[in-house]
Amino acid sequence: KVLMPLDVLQVEKYNLELVSTFCYQHFATLTLMYVIDPDIMPRRFRVLNKSNIEVMKLIKIGKNQLNEIAMNIRSNHDIIIDNIVQIGDEGKEICDFAVKKRYNLIVLPSPFLINHKMLTHEESMTILRHAPCPVLLIPPA
Repeated sequence: KVLMPLDVLQVEKYNLELVSTFCYQHFATLTLMYVIDPDIMPRRFRVLNKSNIEVMKLIKIGKNQLNEIAMNIRSNHDIIIDNIVQIGDEGKEICDFAVKKRYNLIVLPSPFLINHKMLTHEESMTILRHAPCPVLLIPPA
């Protein structure tokens, strides 16, 4: 099981091709993950609960983008692809999800972008330190 966090608006085709080929060759499932950072949302939307309509719209947009990316991958490789949208701190959400679902590998493009910003050294180190499995960093193409 491979987990690949993405910024849905800054997707590198090279990274997707590399990871999807890896999954195909190793009969692995791929989960695409988009983490919505509450710090980038306007103050009035920061109450993060299911009743907040704006938050639900962001989740739906993220899911739609991930579904579109998954369809493009499936057109080239016959692999199982899931997707998930989470809200919270990127490093913590990625590691917690990997623990909960028992992932075998986390793939991070380097430099890793989420929500149009590069993960800080601290956020990247959180993932590297707390990941329950190996982390593969993909260098820039």
